[in-house]
Amino acid sequence: QDRDRPWPGTTLFFPMAVLLLVAALSLQGALGVVHRVPLRREILNFTATVRALRGQRRALGAKYGNPSSGGSSKINIEDYQNLCYYGTMSVGTPAQHFRVIFDTGSSDLWVPNPEVGVAGKRTYDHSASGSYVEDGGTFEVQYGSGPVAGFYSIDTMSMGGFSVSGYKFAEVTTASGLGAMYEIDPFDGICGMAWPGLTRTHNPPFQALVDSKQLDRNVFSFYLGDRHQGELYIGGSDPERSNGMTYVPLTALTYWQVRLHGVAVNNQSISTAKVAIVDSGTSLLTGPSDDVDAFFAKVGARVNVYGTAVVECSKLKNVMLSFALGNNIYELSGRDITLQSGSVEEFLDSEEAAHFEPAVLSTFKSGLSICVLGLQGLDSPTPMWILGDVFMRRYAVEFDWGGKRMGFVGGKSGPGGGDLGKWLVYAAAILGGLGLLCCVGCCIWGMSLQRPRGLLARPIILSGPTQMSMQHPQMSQPLQQGWPVAQPSNSGVAISSDGRILRPVPAYSAQ
Repeated sequence: QDRDRPWPGTTLFFPMAVLLLVAALSLQGALGVVHRVPLRREILNFTATVRALRGQRRALGAKYGNPSSGGSSKINIEDYQNLCYYGTMSVGTPAQHFRVIFDTGSSDLWVPNPEVGVAGKRTYDHSASGSYVEDGGTFEVQYGSGPVAGFYSIDTMSMGGFSVSGYKFAEVTTASGLGAMYEIDPFDGICGMAWPGLTRTHNPPFQALVDSKQLDRNVFSFYLGDRHQGELYIGGSDPERSNGMTYVPLTALTYWQVRLHGVAVNNQSISTAKVAIVDSGTSLLTGPSDDVDAFFAKVGARVNVYGTAVVECSKLKNVMLSFALGNNIYELSGRDITLQSGSVEEFLDSEEAAHFEPAVLSTFKSGLSICVLGLQGLDSPTPMWILGDVFMRRYAVEFDWGGKRMGFVGGKSGPGGGDLGKWLVYAAAILGGLGLLCCVGCCIWGMSLQRPRGLLARPIILSGPTQMSMQHPQMSQPLQQGWPVAQPSNSGVAISSDGRILRPVPAYSAQ
């Protein structure tokens, strides 16, 4: 009969539906424009992969060699064979769109001027922008193999549906310092997402967005895909992919830098560095050369003069590289740190094979798979680990500008602020302590056998063959019945009915 009853709340359904629709439309307005770029998957061979790695290594050397020198939306981040993630933003009026690397390791926005002269790049034509204002200041970033240089201009910048007018950025006329990386990778420019401490001329792009007061939350979040499309959220995070996020405070307002408590390979410490930087602008993990060499030695990797490491893929099967950040440990498997794999024959036919010693090449047997590792040594004045896209593919990261912290999703409970090596020592100490307690307990138990009568409860041997009570000398009543039945013994040992020895006691008679 219940089917004939009106559904509870039916009279409120239509008004509620209207309210939900209005709320959804309001939320859509708050989220702003969502930019999506079609997915590109251009498969690179060993040679192209390594060329890109060389370019990134030069760029990293310049970047870290001298650290001194109302709403939210998302931007789809393209994955270029796990070597380059780029999204779209625009400059000018009308908008001129560019593919840029959203780089948390730098703080400048630059796009190419037509004079850059690199085929396939989208260039900025300030003469076609109605909001362009000339600045003329010199822009230059020096890399190991040359400069990235040009001049400053002022125009409207748009990122993730948010626009900032009168923004100062750089037009690049030469990008020779990026070498092969710029020629191969499909990005046009770089949008720095780090702090003002890395630029002395103007506010970084995200600082300009914060100052414009358009954001619901002064955060941005990366969700990088593994050989597929990822996303950058501006002004918020994806609730469905942010469960269990834990935060780590920044230790400097230059790079996105936090305290590193330890690095380990299969729970064995390999590093004493205390600084970790999360850098979306590099595909790699880098660490002090000695630390990275220790990792290579443990997995049997071979390294050429350019720092490129290869290893038989089977040797990575049980490898776990761990980083202790805040109260959690973040683990990377052998697969996580592999940029590309292929057959021995493919590797030997590549241009890169020529840069390995013949004795090394002879160790790679036919039929094996070879993995190119996304890990390189990089020395800087302050020993540090740079956690690039290799790390960020595994763990979503929220960059909290307002809270001066970073949030990570997916770590395991870890050292709680101590070194990873110390955490392992603490675990061993706990186990040792438990063992010591057991020994002490056994000693106390043994000593109790020799204590004077009247101190401990003890079995009383009764005259009857099937009755026993446990009685303390100072208690007038026996304890609860039901204990194992003891049999008399000439040796003074109480024996249960099933033959178990209860406790050896001095021979005496029940009083």
